[in-house]
Amino acid sequence: MKDKNLLQEALIKLLSGIVLVGLLLFLPAGTLAWKRGWLFMGLLFLPMILAGIVMYIKAPNLLRSRLKAKETQTDQKDVIKLSGLMFLAAFTVAGLNYRFGWTALPKAVTVVGCAVFLLSYANNIFVLVHALDSGLLAILHNYAGLHSNNRKANS
Repeated sequence: MKDKNLLQEALIKLLSGIVLVGLLLFLPAGTLAWKRGWLFMGLLFLPMILAGIVMYIKAPNLLRSRLKAKETQTDQKDVIKLSGLMFLAAFTVAGLNYRFGWTALPKAVTVVGCAVFLLSYANNIFVLVHALDSGLLAILHNYAGLHSNNRKANS
């Protein structure tokens, strides 16, 4: 039987993310009737759920490490903070854009953007599955661990 605590932790983080992104999109939009906002939520979270299921089944330790990932390098911590700020602003501005009608993309642009996003995520999941099946991910994970240990030793 799989680790129930891992499943519980993954579901809590997933649901927290869904709630947070939903609030960041729909509060500024002023409505839940924003179809493209729901489309975005689906595009963002459904592939994430699929990748999580793959990791839970094929590599629970990888899922565990991704859930607990904490950056230790100062430069990387700064990048993560700035990325978080960028996403916070982007989701909020997207909701405000819907509310106030600042810009309107043609439906074709939305469709092409969704297709490109899904294809890129499908490619990532494909690579993940094949890396797990071939053992390549374990080799890379071990290399990354050795590399970070060497960096610490040289500091």
